[in-house]
Amino acid sequence: MTTSTAAIGHNSKPELTDEQRSALFLHHRRVYMNALAAKKTADANLKNAAKRAKAEGVDPGEIRFAIRLEANAEEEEARRGAEERIARWLQVPFGEQASLLDRTPGEDRAFAEGRKAGAEGKDRAIERQGRTSLTKRRRRSVATYDIGQSSDEKLS
Repeated sequence: MTTSTAAIGHNSKPELTDEQRSALFLHHRRVYMNALAAKKTADANLKNAAKRAKAEGVDPGEIRFAIRLEANAEEEEARRGAEERIARWLQVPFGEQASLLDRTPGEDRAFAEGRKAGAEGKDRAIERQGRTSLTKRRRRSVATYDIGQSSDEKLS
């Protein structure tokens, strides 16, 4: 396969004859087909490499993550920050030992859980269990952040 140093589109001038344009088309068709065949071979090789790694106990997803991390460290850091923020909003522990590091006071955690429940329009019936101060705090935050429920359904 030869490479050309000429600018893209240098052969697309209107003075080309139909025969010249046909030859140019057939040339680029051949180049494209060769590239497509190389892509198919590369895809098969990549798939086989992933299968071999998996068979030997290495997760291909972890390999892809490592490559992505090395190539786009800043983008990955921003994405991880977004994932951590969303996990916090959803009250989902993020990381393997997140519960050990979570020093959020119980009252604040109850408030955050209630805020999430209110924003999601959760059913009020499950919020009436128990009368501890944490449950009351959670119920107040549910009512504060409630969406989509009529005022007679809200807790006092």
